[in-house]
Amino acid sequence: MAFMAVTGVAVLLRLTPITDPYGNFHNLFEGTTTSMNALATALVKVNHTFSGWNGAYSVLGEVKGPNPVGTARKSSIIALTLISALFMLINVAYVAVVPPDDIKNSGQLIAALFFQRLFGPLVGIKILPLLVACSCFGNIAAVAIGQTRVIREVARQGFLPFPSFFSSTQPFGTPLGAVLLMIGMTSLVVLAVPAKDAFNFILDLVSYPRLIFQSALCVGVWLLRKRRSGEPPSMFQARNSTIVVYLLSCIFLLVLPW
Repeated sequence: MAFMAVTGVAVLLRLTPITDPYGNFHNLFEGTTTSMNALATALVKVNHTFSGWNGAYSVLGEVKGPNPVGTARKSSIIALTLISALFMLINVAYVAVVPPDDIKNSGQLIAALFFQRLFGPLVGIKILPLLVACSCFGNIAAVAIGQTRVIREVARQGFLPFPSFFSSTQPFGTPLGAVLLMIGMTSLVVLAVPAKDAFNFILDLVSYPRLIFQSALCVGVWLLRKRRSGEPPSMFQARNSTIVVYLLSCIFLLVLPW
């Protein structure tokens, strides 16, 4: 992402073979739609790109230092700000390099067109897939670390069958049962999903149940606070205003596509 963002800046500074990097910005919103359904669908996909922000909280017990709460809050703000800036720069780079008609007809291949127009077909066909594979590996590793711990804790609470197997950290201190469960579910999705529209199908399949769960989670936070009103407050406590805004955003993304 950083490489693509820096490349986009170089394009805007006319340091690349792109002769008119600002030409595509004229009439930028021509031909766009005001359909709320299309807007909500786009926002669902944008929301998915930021879905990894909560992964760090699955391993919050690993945060060291005298003030782990402050560390988590500061790091989350820094990470979201950095990723937002990179996403913005990358999208600006796409517009500067790839013609609007090609973007509309590219589907999920805008990055390939971006690299092809800048570096030629060799990079677009051979180097780009390698970069994508590295990015996917990093994402899989991060998700696996967090989600396997969640599965292990769920098993420890007795909500999964064979809890002793799924909560075990043997061998090597690794939750092997949770890892095997993730491998099995992932393999099932890869084999069962149709190849042509696999990405959009998986994205929608994941996003909507997640939004339903997150909406219920917001309500659950208030219920727990009410039931534990006499107990000391948690160190990790979100403001009610933040919860309301987040709940409304989840409802918005759930309702408008329909």
